[in-house]
Amino acid sequence: MPPITSLRLAKIFLVTAAVATSLHLTTTVRLLNERKGLEEALEKKISILDNLRKERGV
Repeated sequence: MPPITSLRLAKIFLVTAAVATSLHLTTTVRLLNERKGLEEALEKKISILDNLRKERGV
């Protein structure tokens, strides 16, 4: 196995950083989409409750 040069170390570091960044961004986007879905579901339930209150005159 050839010795690890500073150039090879730099390449390894850059690839590792790129993979970590990609995973981080993927996870962040997934969590934001999940949060958006939860917020929309909550808004829908609040709307239903408001409509029920109006129907009952509360």
